[in-house]
Amino acid sequence: MNSHAHVLFAEAKTAVIGSQTGAFDMLAKDDETGALIGTDDVTGLVRAAEKLLSDPHRTLQMGQAARDIVARSFTVEAEAAGIGRVYASLFEA
Repeated sequence: MNSHAHVLFAEAKTAVIGSQTGAFDMLAKDDETGALIGTDDVTGLVRAAEKLLSDPHRTLQMGQAARDIVARSFTVEAEAAGIGRVYASLFEA
């Protein structure tokens, strides 16, 4: 699953489980918005899912926290600025 999917899930107030690859650490924060697990860590994935499923109230809170991060950090303006930085760095090279 790509990081864009995680943003969409978080925007829908869903707690997030992500791996320690790419930009997942910007959104998947242990015990805040869900869980961040190691790459290929199946046991960690199972534990994280069990933890979320065992406490629905806390999972809803994590989903709201994930939504709050998306609202602050994943705006159209922030995406456009990031793309602008990439293009600027290409012209500087």
